[in-house]
Amino acid sequence: MRAYTDGSWSPKTNYAGWGVVVIGAGDEITANGVLSDPTLCEMRQIGGELKAAMEAVKMGATEIYHDYSGVSEWATGKWKTKNQFTRAYKEWMQKNASHVTFIKVAAHSGDKYNDMADKLAKEALGI
Repeated sequence: MRAYTDGSWSPKTNYAGWGVVVIGAGDEITANGVLSDPTLCEMRQIGGELKAAMEAVKMGATEIYHDYSGVSEWATGKWKTKNQFTRAYKEWMQKNASHVTFIKVAAHSGDKYNDMADKLAKEALGI
């Protein structure tokens, strides 16, 4: 199954949102949510980006399409982790997502499912 993930941030609330679209067996399954933890929200939309990727793995994704490079770079260890959340993300992904392939897509480029994930992340924040 493939998943498209995205994150967003609201300066109004200082919360991050996340969105996931999973495509498999002809179905589209969507999920979204809000992160309100101040530590995670210091990262603005990045917290949402990482949370979305983790949720995609929980939903059974074997391919994750993402528009923020850190989704794959921290998960694979190519980028150094500099805070507790990126460290926790890397550890969780290395434990739970060794079977996942990451595919970088351009943001806001008209990709139907990337746009859906973006919309879901914004909807979670009321944007």
